[in-house]
Amino acid sequence: MWVVYHNDKEMGTIRTDYSMKNAAKLKENLYLEYGQNTYQFKSFCIGAKTEIYHNDTTVATGNRIRSSVYQLMMNSKNEHSPEILFMVYILFNYEFGQ
Repeated sequence: MWVVYHNDKEMGTIRTDYSMKNAAKLKENLYLEYGQNTYQFKSFCIGAKTEIYHNDTTVATGNRIRSSVYQLMMNSKNEHSPEILFMVYILFNYEFGQ
């Protein structure tokens, strides 16, 4: 588990889901609890696109462009914190070896 701080104040937590169910499906999950929101970062295998969900709605999609260049596309109704989502997206790729 990781803790998210902003100006020395705890703002949220990040946790992984290494359940056997996900491992059998080659599904990678990471959850961000930030403020009053929960985000799910999900990918189905190494190298696949990553989708970020909030309340079962896709809020962003990310993919690897080349070597260490990543892209995160936010949905058009950007009501979420893109900087935090991108930071956790990079952590997701690091943790799961994307």
